[in-house]
Formats: sequence, C-alpha cells, structure tokens
Amino acid sequence: MTSALLLLIQLPAPEFRPGQKLPKSPDDSAYEAAVFLKKAIETESKTPSALRHSRNLRFFSMYNMSAKGARKKLGSKSAETESFSPLDDMVKVLLFAINQTNRRNPPVTLIRVSEDLFATYLDSPGWSVEAWDSVAKKDPYFRQEWIEESTWNFLSSYTYTLYPIVRADEFVSNSTTGADYYLLLGLPKTVGEFYKQLGINEELLTSNNRVKAGVKTDGLTVTLNNRILERRQGAFDVWSSNDVVNSKGRKNALRQLDVIGGDIHKLDIDGQEHVFELGNGLWGGFLNDAKGNRVDEVPTTIANDDNYRDHRVIVGRSCITCHDQGIKPFHSDQAKLLENQVVTLRTINPHDAIALAGRYDERAIQRNIYTDQETFRAAVEDLTGTSPERIAAMYSNVWRGYAEQRVTFTQAALEAGLSNDGLLAVLTPAIDPNLLYLIQAPGRTLSRDVWEDTFDDVMLLKGRPAQPKTRINLPAVASGSVPALERREPKPEPKAEETTPRFILKPPAQIGEQQTAKIVIKSEKGFTVKSYLKDGGNEKTVMVSQGGTPTERELTFTFTSGADGFSKQVEIVTDVGSLVIPVETRP
Repeated sequence: MTSALLLLIQLPAPEFRPGQKLPKSPDDSAYEAAVFLKKAIETESKTPSALRHSRNLRFFSMYNMSAKGARKKLGSKSAETESFSPLDDMVKVLLFAINQTNRRNPPVTLIRVSEDLFATYLDSPGWSVEAWDSVAKKDPYFRQEWIEESTWNFLSSYTYTLYPIVRADEFVSNSTTGADYYLLLGLPKTVGEFYKQLGINEELLTSNNRVKAGVKTDGLTVTLNNRILERRQGAFDVWSSNDVVNSKGRKNALRQLDVIGGDIHKLDIDGQEHVFELGNGLWGGFLNDAKGNRVDEVPTTIANDDNYRDHRVIVGRSCITCHDQGIKPFHSDQAKLLENQVVTLRTINPHDAIALAGRYDERAIQRNIYTDQETFRAAVEDLTGTSPERIAAMYSNVWRGYAEQRVTFTQAALEAGLSNDGLLAVLTPAIDPNLLYLIQAPGRTLSRDVWEDTFDDVMLLKGRPAQPKTRINLPAVASGSVPALERREPKPEPKAEETTPRFILKPPAQIGEQQTAKIVIKSEKGFTVKSYLKDGGNEKTVMVSQGGTPTERELTFTFTSGADGFSKQVEIVTDVGSLVIPVETRP
C-alpha cells in the first residue's frame, strides 16, 4: 500500500507539484465572478434593481484548463501530434457553442473577466432564465457547499439564481445536446410549429414550386438508407431530410417523389432531420419522428454518428460535428438518371411535370448549397477566427475530452483545486470505494460520470474555505436569502390579487399581426406605472393607455407578433415595484 502511494506521487504534474502554486479552484473562480458582478452593480447604482442588466450576468469558468498541451493533429488520420492551448481552444469552442444556441440575436461576444473566466448576459443569445437554470443545475463543480459563504451569497443573490457560474466544458457538453439544446433555442414540440416559427409558408412555397429537393441513394455518410433532401425558404431557411428505416416499397426515395398523385407517391418516412438558419449566420438542428413530434436523437436503425464513442445521432452535437460546412455537399442521384436520359419525368398532367421539374432542380440545389456554405463559412470565420471545419473538430475534441475521456488522478486533483499530494491527503479517509480505487495505484482512472457522482464527497472532505485575507469584502447578504426565480427586486407592490392578471390574445395567423388587450392592476396604496419591459423577442409591444384610479390602474397594450408569436410576458414597472404579467394565447 505504501509503495503504491509513493509511486502515485511521482506521477508527472509539472504545473502543480508540491511547493509550487496550487491550481485554481472553483471557489477562486466564483470569487472572481463576484468581484466582477460587484463592479457591474456599482455602475448601475442609480438604476432600479428590477431593471439592472447585471442581474442577467452568467459566468463560465475554465479553471481546469491548462495553457499548454499536446494532441493528435486535428483532421489527420495519422498519429502525428501538435502542440495547442486547451485554454485558447476552449474560449473559441465556448463562443461557438453559445452562438449555436442563439436563434434570433446578432452574434454574441464573450466578456473576459480573467484569463480563464468569461461571462455573457442571458439576453445576448436570447436565453430564458428557466433554460439557463435547466442546463446550469447539472453542473457539479460550482455548489454552495464548497464556495466561501460571502462569495456565494453575493453572487447568487444578485444574479437571482442558484446557478450563476458553470464550468465551460461541462456547459458545452450539456447545452448542445438533447432537451437543453432545444430549450436554449426556444424550439417548439412539433415540426409544424417549428416551420411556423421559422416563417415557413408551406402552401405558398409548394404552389410556387419553391421547395427544392434531391434524392440520395448512394454514397450515404450518416444515414443507413435512401433519403429525400429538401430546402425551404422562410424568414429562416431550412434544409430537411426525410429518412427511412429501409429502402423497400413506399420507403424507396427514387419511386416516391412526393409531388404528384397524392399520398400514393409520398415517401413513407420514419423521421426527419432539419438544419436551419440561425439569425447570426450559423445553422441549428431539429429532429422529429414520423408523426412530426420533436425527438432528441435518431434511432440507430436510421443513422449513426461515428464521431463519438456511443455512435448516437443526437440533436445539436451531431449537427455541429457532421455539418462542419453548415450544409453538407451532395449531388442528387435522380439528377444522374435525368442527365443520362435513363428516365424522364413524364406525366399525363402537364402541371405535374412542371411541379416535378421545379422540385427536382439540381442546378438550383447546387447554387443553394454553395451560397449557404459560403455564408456559414464567413459567419464562423468572423466569429471564431478559424475555419468551420476546424472549429467543428475543436468542438468535437472538447466534447469528447469532457464526456468520453476518463479522469486520471492528476486531472482529478486539478479539478478539485488541489496538488497531487493534497488530493491524496483528502482522499485517504474517504469511504467511497471509487475514490479509494483511484488512489490505490498509478494509472487508475474513473469515468466522468463516476467522478462527478463523487465530486461532492471530494469537495466536502476538502472543506469549505474561509475568506482569504487578500480578498476584498463583498457586501453582506444574509445566508439563505437567495431569491426564487420568479422574484423581482424590490418585491412588487402593488401585489397581484389571488387571480393573477394576464393578457389574453388569440394565436396570430401571421407575422406582423396586431392585437390589443387590457388588464387591471389593483393595490391598497396608490401607485403609478412608470414603464414596462417586454420579454426579449423581436416583436413589438406598446402600452397604448393608462387609466383608472390611483389604486386601480387599467392598462391597454398593443402586441405585434414576431417569428415566434407574441411576447410571453410583460414586466410592468411602477413607482413602488414591478409585476410580471403573463401573456397567453387561446383559440
């Protein structure tokens, strides 16, 4: 036992040997974030707290990233290696990932707090508080139990969340996969609603032969069976693939061309993958099943993703890695038949012939691919300073390095903010067999999920730090006073009645539609409405009039629908507080 432990201490960790400066800990990053937040609040000292932009700040820590490293050369099939900076790569990948979950706003730029700590505002990528918290609460590295008390209370209280800071690589992994990816983007539950949100008018496109398509039966790279690929134009353009579990009968894409003869010529699909334009020039992803319901991943009977160890095609992750040019290049197989005059698109009805020729227009498809790729390339290069292919490879490298790579003893020490011998001292009295396994002999590792499952044990054994003398004193916030998500500061007065007032609108039929609605706010004390805040969409919300008595105000608002409907809420600011009024749409 003793010899094994001595051998373990000899493992190379040149940056964090005993006697040298300890690695940064989660507590260090949280303190840096709190100091930055304090300065942001001070600049807004004359702004009512309910209107302070600083409350939307969220932080990303890279405390676990080293400045230098070596890896297999990106994009190379040989064993050739290259030197790189994990920290620099992580900054670019984080910026890229944040903008991959930014559907409607201009490109987001990160705020640099320190060399390994960055921030952004929730409304920059258009994230809701609930979406952020859904992702951030999964982070096991920043918890109240092991952050210095005054730091934690100040940081969480003034950002109005229990999750003000996350580890960057962990955030990238979770925010670009599955349900959280959809939630950050604000995407709906069905493909019909999805098309509507993108401003796709299917009837208009179809009647004017504007849906362009191609058939792919050979040279497939992801899907196992033939597919039809389509492009639709809207406020946000979208490419869709109609996928099947085999290529027999009505699932044969060369027979079922979708345009003529009603359902008899429709491809019997088992699911769809959509790659759609984001407002910042990047492309997002959406998956649905045969019934049009949104899903998180593609069944393995339809497609595989060999970029990852689990081979699963997962929304977000697989879209980013596979579509490293934005739109994958392809040549339609039906075009080869037409070019060689093996078959001709002849029909009895001349209108059907026009519809087929308009839909399967290979020249138009190739022009669209070229244009979309060039736009994507320019957007990525402007954003990250590198090529789309390279940033996709860097993203994949970060994702695999976090989620797939096993945690070594030295890496565990770094993530806990300890030296190797410090972690050994902390883990010696541990009772969890996984942690004891890690310190038994050199070279033993833990899977990421096991390490994260035991991380709280490590940090609690390490102990909650006291405030170092070198730190500035943060304004005191009482322990346990972390506000709930729905709280606004100061507490709203007037108070809502038992039945909360709300705006009731009809579902809009088109973008730009206007509707007017009234609400009544009551209070025992007199009050005046000073201003209002809409919830952050592109749509317009205007307060038309304010009437009533000092204790009972009747407010009239006009709402204008945007790409994703009306505002979901309106925050009304009075001289004594603020209220958040929900906006509901009912048929």
